[in-house]
Amino acid sequence: MKLEILALRAEHFEQLPTPVFLSPPAAETLCDAELSGVAKLDGRVVAAAGIFPEWQGRGRAWILADMGGDGLPLRVWVLLRREIRATLKRAEACGYRRIDATVDASFAGGIAFAESLGFVVEGYAEQYGPDGRDHLFYAWLADPKGGQG
Repeated sequence: MKLEILALRAEHFEQLPTPVFLSPPAAETLCDAELSGVAKLDGRVVAAAGIFPEWQGRGRAWILADMGGDGLPLRVWVLLRREIRATLKRAEACGYRRIDATVDASFAGGIAFAESLGFVVEGYAEQYGPDGRDHLFYAWLADPKGGQG
C-alpha cells in the first residue's frame, strides 16, 4: 500500500470516487490555496483536503474523502491525520489564528476525526448541508504561546 500526498489540481476532484459538485472556478479556487493537497493510495485519488483562506488570520478547513464501500483503511486515516496536523502547524506559522470546519452531525467518524485534530465543537446548525442535513460547527484555535490549539 503506497500513499502519496501531492499538490492539489482541479482534475483530482474528478478522480474522487464520491461525486463532488464543484464548479470549475470553485475547484480552481480550492487548488490555489497554498494549504491544500491530495492523497493517492496506490495511484488512486482517495482524499483531497485543505484550508481555504477567508480573511487574514482565519480559514475554513475542508476534506473530501472516499467513503464508498468499506471506506479507507485505518492506516490511511492515520497518515492523513498526520499530514493535516502538519498543515495546521504550517497554517499557524503563516499567521492563521482560527480555522473553522463543519461536520455532518450524524457522521460519527467525521466528528471523531475533527476532534482528533484538535477541533472543538462550537455550535449546531439545522439543515446546514447541501442535502439538508444538520451539521456541527468546529473551530481550531492557534495557541498564542505557539502550540497547537
